[in-house]
This record gives sequence, C-alpha cells and structure tokens, in this order.
Amino acid sequence: MILRFESHVHTNFSDGNFYKLMIRTALKKRINILAITDHNTLKGYPFFIKFAKECSERGKGDIFILPAEEIGCPEGDVLAYGISEEIEKGRVAETLDKIHDQGALAVMAHPFSFFTSVSANVAKKNHFDGIEVINYNSADIFNKLSQKFAKARPNLFRLGGNDAHQPWDIGITLNLIDAEPELESILKALKKNKIKIVQSPASFPWRAHYYLKNSFSNPLTIVRTGIKYQVRWMLKKNLLKRKNKHGA
Repeated sequence: MILRFESHVHTNFSDGNFYKLMIRTALKKRINILAITDHNTLKGYPFFIKFAKECSERGKGDIFILPAEEIGCPEGDVLAYGISEEIEKGRVAETLDKIHDQGALAVMAHPFSFFTSVSANVAKKNHFDGIEVINYNSADIFNKLSQKFAKARPNLFRLGGNDAHQPWDIGITLNLIDAEPELESILKALKKNKIKIVQSPASFPWRAHYYLKNSFSNPLTIVRTGIKYQVRWMLKKNLLKRKNKHGA
C-alpha cells in the first residue's frame, strides 16, 4: 500500500501552529501518515491521537499519527521516529542509544546547515538510521550536500521533510511510503528505504512567495497560538485547583 507520509511537523506544543489546525490541514491534503516532531517533547501525542480519532469518527478522514520528536543535541538536531517515551536533550551518541533502546529510528534533521544541524564529522561517527535529503527550510546547497552524503551510504534511508510550522508548509515535500498505516509496518518500510520523495516546484518566484509568507506570518501566528494555549492551560490548572480545594 502506497501512503502519503508527512515526516516533519511542529505544533503549538513547541514552536508551531495549533495542533488541530495542523492535523486538519494534513487531512485536507490527503496525508495518510503524520509525524509530529515537536522540539524536545512528546507531551502533545495523546492530544494528537484523540483529535485524529475524532476526525475519523466525524468522517473527516483517517490519519495515522506516528509518535516522533525532534531532539536538540549540542551537536545538532535528531529526529526520532517510533518512540514510546519522551527523550531528553543530550549528546548525539547518548540520544541515539536512547532512541534505539526504544526500538525507534534516528534521523539527521536538516543536515549540514547552520546552527542546529549535525556536521558530516558527527554523522560519520554515529549510528544514524536515516537522513533528510530534502528539508524545505534548508538552502538547496545543504540539501545537495545531504544527498551526496546519503548516496555514499546506502544503509541510510532517505526522507523529504518540510519542517512545517504552519499549515501551508504541509505537503510541499512528500514521502510516498510502501507500508500499512501502523507503527511496525512503517518502521519496517523506513528501514528498507521503501520511500519515494516528491516535491512541489522549487522555482524562484514560488520559493520567494513561500519565504515571504513565512517571514511575516510565522512569528505572529506562533505568538498568537502560544498565548492562546498558555491561557487555556492556566484556566484549566486554576479550575483543577479549585475542584481539589473544594473536594478537600
């Protein structure tokens, strides 16, 4: 079965847009598998599962939420797919061990770009399972370096990621994966590199429109959704305190 797999998405549980909007957008774009890779947290996963189930029950479509996390290591970011427990920040070698101990897969996120990406030296010294050969937020030169690195290492499976923080980022780059919509089948297909990456046009006008839209809209949307989420959380927390006090 060939499924449409969006492999790199963030929500308001880290620095992206509201999770319900991101999942609804993925459904509208006919995504079958969605990996929400929030930074250094798995706290949103139960909420994602619950909302995906609600969407299915309402006839909005079915989507499999792949448990995932983007872990910020000192040497660069690592994507973990198929984890069952949240993984805290640590050195790359330690982080990879924790991922593999859970039977999950470790992927280099946006390799070789500036600031938050693993270098070629770190990549060579550590046991990664896969690599993002296309990250739509990375410059073409870094994606080409990733593709060259992967070509010399056929043991690494390849992914195309959008690093989507906003709904319009979803589905620009897409993975077509030969798997069933369940965890074991997806991880098996990734290991065997049963993936084809397809991408929207990368021409200059299209890219310029994309970056301008993100430059102006991302900070505003993140602030708005972040404040909204924090207010709701504080209200629920205070309500819980009052109930506990009244019960006591």
